[in-house]
Amino acid sequence: MLRRGVLGIVLVLLMVLFGLTPAAVAAPQAPTCPEGQVWVRTRCAIIVVPEGPPPSAAQPRGGSGEKLTARTCTFEGAAIECSTHLGEWDSGRTCYVGPLTPQPALGDPLWRGHTDGVVLACTHPTNRLNVYTFWAPSAASSVDVEEVARQLRASMEFTPVEIGIVPEPGPDRMGLIGLPTWLWVQNPGATTLGPQTRSLSAGGVTVTLTAEVTSTRWEMGDGGVVTCTTAGTPYEDRHGISPSPTCGHLYSEQGDYTVTALTNWQATWRASNGDQGVFTWQVGSSTSIRMGEAQVLNQ
Repeated sequence: MLRRGVLGIVLVLLMVLFGLTPAAVAAPQAPTCPEGQVWVRTRCAIIVVPEGPPPSAAQPRGGSGEKLTARTCTFEGAAIECSTHLGEWDSGRTCYVGPLTPQPALGDPLWRGHTDGVVLACTHPTNRLNVYTFWAPSAASSVDVEEVARQLRASMEFTPVEIGIVPEPGPDRMGLIGLPTWLWVQNPGATTLGPQTRSLSAGGVTVTLTAEVTSTRWEMGDGGVVTCTTAGTPYEDRHGISPSPTCGHLYSEQGDYTVTALTNWQATWRASNGDQGVFTWQVGSSTSIRMGEAQVLNQ
């Protein structure tokens, strides 16, 4: 009797490893996307709706969870406002730069012989009587560098990852609780993990932005969360029933689970005038798997 039970366990393990489903387990229906997600080719994609006006088609799927670390401005070691009625802080000139109001008449020496462009005032942050003026090609010299950084991010493409997972999703696939689950990104690249770098110049200031994924948050559907800082290790048959060396999970109960992969993007930008800041957001996708339990029937 004991020998027959052992053979039963071995048979179940072999069927799982070779992708076969025991006849006693009903095949699950095709994956149904949770509310707020849509089925895209082979996976559910999370639709993260941004706050405020809808983004253009070129913008990333930033969302209500987007966080912005505002650009930091300092003078003599103390934090100061980056933007005031005097203009935008220029750390290179150590003053607030904005158009001189009113603009001097053409022919005034402040125009330095020019007939176009703008005369800008450079105002000391603590002594507003300390002002000097200079000519610039256009008013864009007092450009909002944070907005330029947003434009750079909007010009990049950010796509959900294709989830690699064992046990495999599908109506004819089932995993066995107690055996390790492997997690990885099937399509690592610039649009799914980064990095992407772009630069844009405006008003004499150049802004460079680099975006990349810092980690992937795997929500396993059973309350478990796995955070991985790499793309994970793809499963191969030679790995057998060993756990993933980089990104994995272990289920303890049978059932159907929705597995969600949220890539944590971070875009760091720096301007040639010394300003800098960070954007963070998430892009996600999900899939469904079924976990079963090995049962031995003694006769």
